[in-house]
Amino acid sequence: MICVDNYSSLRFIMWSLPGVDEVSREEAHEHYTSKWEYVFLRSLQDHELLLINELICEFGPILPRYRTFQTYGAERPYTQGRPITHLSRLTTKISAKVANYPQFHKSALQNDFNIATVTRNVAFLWYTEHCVRY
Repeated sequence: MICVDNYSSLRFIMWSLPGVDEVSREEAHEHYTSKWEYVFLRSLQDHELLLINELICEFGPILPRYRTFQTYGAERPYTQGRPITHLSRLTTKISAKVANYPQFHKSALQNDFNIATVTRNVAFLWYTEHCVRY
């Protein structure tokens, strides 16, 4: 059994089950898969990265599901993301100019993010957390 309170992202995605303190490894994998869009990659600590990678090895890749616009109706409420087969800390120091990426630039302007050059790691994390998925 996994103690939910030891993993901040797991506790966050289990917001609708406040009284649950422990879950099985399989249930944890299911929660990560069904609510991956709410996992903030920036906040994952090393021990949670290790847990997620162990769950992937044990139960298979995480197939993220992202909500689509409500105009699609009940017949298509989700879209599948790319399968996640391994997570690791992003450590690249290569920089990117925000203005060179229109969607990122637009989102940065809307959220008062005024740094002109960022590492690709920061750009990736910002994009996954703030940019709209179509």
